[in-house]
Amino acid sequence: MEHTELPWRAVRGTGIRNNGGYIVFSKDKPFHYPGQDERYEREVKEWHGNLEYIAKCCNAYPAMEKAITDSITELCGKLCSGFCSCSECSRGKARAVLVAALAAGGE
Repeated sequence: MEHTELPWRAVRGTGIRNNGGYIVFSKDKPFHYPGQDERYEREVKEWHGNLEYIAKCCNAYPAMEKAITDSITELCGKLCSGFCSCSECSRGKARAVLVAALAAGGE
């Protein structure tokens, strides 16, 4: 699966972009009703926080994928003496399953 070039960054008030331009535009900021300053401030903070969170999760994906691959290789090495039926193919299949689960968000 191909992805839009990283890194992504949140741009307050507009969306998420990388060096090539915008990837996602966010909705308009929360509406400020008279007498609801606390609600408005809370929702604006949450809105900006969500943009930051989305960008950080996407930027972390390559590191998570590497950690999964390294963990499988290390675990396989500890469980196997090198004379068993374990192979790179088996590791690749396990890695693919875990990476697919990661991409699906644990669904």
